[in-house]
Amino acid sequence: MLSSADYENYLIQMRELELDMMEVYQKCASEIKDKTIKKIFIELANSEKEHAELVVEIAELICPGKSIF
Repeated sequence: MLSSADYENYLIQMRELELDMMEVYQKCASEIKDKTIKKIFIELANSEKEHAELVVEIAELICPGKSIF
């Protein structure tokens, strides 16, 4: 059975991963000249940002009143 601390650590890691991938996709987008591929990387970066925001919302539900980020 997972403890509250386990869930908190998992959420922290998940958010970090989403933000790291957002940065990777942003870097790719900034280096690519092809407009179609650039747009894809921008969309991927935006999706990762949304995922990170969802993790924060999940954390607020699982750990109400406690800021873990």
